[in-house]
Amino acid sequence: MARGFGLPLYLTDIPAFADYKTVYERDLVSYYTKLQEFLEKVSATYHDTIDYAFVLNLLPLAHRVDLWMHGDPKQAAYFTMQRSRPGGHINYRALAYEANQLLALYDPYLSAMRLSKKPDPSSREEFFDRS
Repeated sequence: MARGFGLPLYLTDIPAFADYKTVYERDLVSYYTKLQEFLEKVSATYHDTIDYAFVLNLLPLAHRVDLWMHGDPKQAAYFTMQRSRPGGHINYRALAYEANQLLALYDPYLSAMRLSKKPDPSSREEFFDRS
């Protein structure tokens, strides 16, 4: 994903939702513009004394925040098996799948955990499956 906000995969991968995608993007860009103006105004007054946590709480939930994940093989197996299965939010499942593929690629001991089926944002069965 590019820096900034990340759209839900069901908005980007399903053509029928193209109009919703456009509206969602427009709303987020408008919010980011207003947020930038606010932060510039506050920064001019308080001279860079704004706490980072304060700014993070102003960002929408769609905002991309870089994460560095680490863990042992047991945690990697849990993350892979529990977080990539049907029923969860498609973006979370896609991230878990991508992390799984990277683990399998870069660690020969974990290569056997490689998932073969990529989550499908347009699958009605995967969306409603709660198994």
